[in-house]
Amino acid sequence: MRCRELFTTRRFVAWLVDAAITVSVFLAILFLLEQLDLKANIGEALMLPAAAVPAAVFYVMKDGVGGKSLGKRLLGLTVVNITTGQPIGFLASAARTMPQLLGNLSVPVAGVRTGDEEAGTRVIWDRRADSPVFRVPAD
Repeated sequence: MRCRELFTTRRFVAWLVDAAITVSVFLAILFLLEQLDLKANIGEALMLPAAAVPAAVFYVMKDGVGGKSLGKRLLGLTVVNITTGQPIGFLASAARTMPQLLGNLSVPVAGVRTGDEEAGTRVIWDRRADSPVFRVPAD
């Protein structure tokens, strides 16, 4: 049971890191838009969406480089395809993360959440990748 708790905690902390980075991206874009004085050109009502859309795209694609977001890289986790065992790319990253943006904030338990099931992906703990629990594809 302890291993499961450690893994779940790692996933949660990685998510927190990624969420903090995404909020930082959003605020940086919003700041840039303010500095460029685009409020007059695009209108105040469009300032938040103009910053939110690129931040959302960043969040959706975050696992696309070698199956690792910055949070996962720091915590030693990788998102892999459940059939090939290979790290995912941008398309699979979008497929597994999109449900979160659409309101399904499921909590991962034992390494699987709704987005992983839909995208055919799985998060593994790099240090324990040879363990039967994390081995992909399953024997």
